[in-house]
Amino acid sequence: MEGSDQIAAIVGTKRKRDGDALSESDRSPKRFATSLSIRSFDISGPDDPVAHWVLASNWPSSMGEPSNPRKRTAESITTVPINEYKKVIVQLPTNVQNLMKRENLEKYSKYGNGLYLPVPDTGLDSAEAWDERNEKFGRLNESYLVQKLTKLFLPHPADILTDEGPGMTNIEDYPDVDWEWRLPDITLDLKPKVFTVTELRRLENYNHLRPAMFAEGLSFPFFVCEVKALNGKWDEGLRQELGAAATYVDAIVQLCEAVKPDEVNQLQGQILGFGTLHNHEKIEIYGHFNLKDDNKEEINYYCHAFFDIKVSENFEVNPDYGVPGGRHPDRRMSSKSAAIIQELYTDFCVLHKKRILDYVNILSDATDLQVGITQEHLEATSSKRQRTAANATSTAQANNKVIATKDEVIEKLEQQVQQVRVDKDAEIERNNQANAKVIASKVAEIEELRQQLQKKNQTLERVQQQADNQHQLLSQQLLFFQCQVESLQEEVRELRKIPYGSGWIQYQMNK
Repeated sequence: MEGSDQIAAIVGTKRKRDGDALSESDRSPKRFATSLSIRSFDISGPDDPVAHWVLASNWPSSMGEPSNPRKRTAESITTVPINEYKKVIVQLPTNVQNLMKRENLEKYSKYGNGLYLPVPDTGLDSAEAWDERNEKFGRLNESYLVQKLTKLFLPHPADILTDEGPGMTNIEDYPDVDWEWRLPDITLDLKPKVFTVTELRRLENYNHLRPAMFAEGLSFPFFVCEVKALNGKWDEGLRQELGAAATYVDAIVQLCEAVKPDEVNQLQGQILGFGTLHNHEKIEIYGHFNLKDDNKEEINYYCHAFFDIKVSENFEVNPDYGVPGGRHPDRRMSSKSAAIIQELYTDFCVLHKKRILDYVNILSDATDLQVGITQEHLEATSSKRQRTAANATSTAQANNKVIATKDEVIEKLEQQVQQVRVDKDAEIERNNQANAKVIASKVAEIEELRQQLQKKNQTLERVQQQADNQHQLLSQQLLFFQCQVESLQEEVRELRKIPYGSGWIQYQMNK
């Protein structure tokens, strides 16, 4: 679980979504590409992007211009441009093992081992809740999918990394950052705290010449995610994901070229990062790498689809849900792709961090770090860098004043909060005392009522005893009277048997 507090999960800024009006430069060609290619940076060319970065602190406009469509291919290996990634198509080789390191293919294809990882979501604690959410996936927009679906198979790094290591620092989110390339829906990178103060200073100097910090707090990403809703174009999302990934792959290659040029070729065919694209029906997870064109000495950027998972097959109910001592008994749903991403966080992230730190550790500490930049470019931009430094100093001073003012305000607010807490505590104490008196009075009243009820109950018991005695006496008298009645009835029956006359007289005499 090492490094959970060293990864930043960055949420992309809202951008134009599918269905919005498109300018002509944004429209897709009639023939769409699933496989894309583009020439890499030509340091000596007229549109040298590095030189443009030095001069203008952004990429040249030609990097966003479309090219002509070429022949379509359906290979899983896709070459991705860094400077014209939108609409370029190229026929690709079909032998994956000749392009990508075999150990990469074997290792990363086993990520997740086909397991399902329980994912945290308290809103899915019943089958009805899952069915209701699943039904919405196919008819709502991308923002809903990011919030309700993406986080189920691409959990926040902290949600995964702290499963077996509680107490780890939560991962930061950056909801509103700018990027020279449109920021994907989700981007993962190393936090600034990974680097020492010296290394950060070196990166800042290096960033004037080559891309390193894509936004504030965003250095050398290693994972991007794109999301498309029901009406979104899959190929458009693929271009966005591949273009963003090619950007960070190129940044890694350039960093290696700056400090270890003899090792650049060793990066060829190595997976330097990952990315994913999904909609409401399927999830694809890609590995990204680069290869140099032997004939043109250009670098092409490729991706390989390691995993293609249907959303309907990505989730299952956690068998340990609600089972004490089970595996995450509080999590009802499990995700197959989440298990893959977990291993990416815990395994590949360590490799990525080590690679970047090895390079940054030997960066030059000079202000004018000359890596692939001509002296003419440095001289032409020296005044601009000086102005930038002066502006940065002025901005820092202004920021310090603002921070000091904010600190004073915060201190006053804390004092006010503390006073409110004291007043509230005193009020609570007074209320407690008053309540105690009321409670004591109520208890006394209840005790008096209890005694009265006890006396009444004793009286009722005596009355009940008297009634029982009278009932017994009456029962005995009734029994006696019944016996008398039966005797009289018997005599009457005997009299009815004797006739009138002498016999009657004799009967009376005998009697």
